Amino acid sequence: RMLPLLTQCFESAINAKALAAKVKSGDVATLAVGVSLTLDVDLLLTALAGLATAAPATNSLEGRVVGVTDGDTVTVLDANKVQYKVRLAGIDAPEKDQPFGQTSKQSLSNAVMNKPVRVEWSKKDPWKRLVGKVWVTPVSHPCTSKGEPCPKTLDVGRAQLTVGLAWHFKKYEREQSEEDRLAYAFDEQEARARKAGLWSEADPAAPWDWRSGTAGGPIKKATSSGICHA
Repeated sequence: RMLPLLTQCFESAINAKALAAKVKSGDVATLAVGVSLTLDVDLLLTALAGLATAAPATNSLEGRVVGVTDGDTVTVLDANKVQYKVRLAGIDAPEKDQPFGQTSKQSLSNAVMNKPVRVEWSKKDPWKRLVGKVWVTPVSHPCTSKGEPCPKTLDVGRAQLTVGLAWHFKKYEREQSEEDRLAYAFDEQEARARKAGLWSEADPAAPWDWRSGTAGGPIKKATSSGICHA
């Protein structure tokens, strides 16, 4: 929807120099056009700002979780028997050898293992993992035990934050929509206030510090699988 607006604004901007010269020379008839051009340039700036803050286009993947690597990474098998490694967007969970690392992994496994999920993703990371939101049917949903198709309404990343088993990954929060960014930040703060999960510790080490070796974690960033967890 923004492309016609951008085209209009750029066309107006091309004539800016000529219009400015006429206005400066006292061509009163051109003043009204100059005002219109100013408004068009304002629209251009607004449009560009909107493009800069818009959330990236989302792709969708349906499948079943066949593996859980840790508290923020799963493997999804689609209907064509193709496997995809998926990194949950917006969160960073403790490493497996870090305090609460195994607890976080088990929490994610309980939520999604062997269950159908929908992945909404917008990019791949350097290790070719899809980065996105993973949606699953909540265990508490009444149709879960009846074998009926159930809507996938639980954002697993937010669930991990709510139980205090992941951080909101501030480093990449600009990649989130404003709604998700605020919701994820709130979930972490609320878990901190309740001292849930890892927040029961006085000063839990963030996984990015653990990976870098600045908080008692391994200096080498690669895991045993050879894939850097970032």
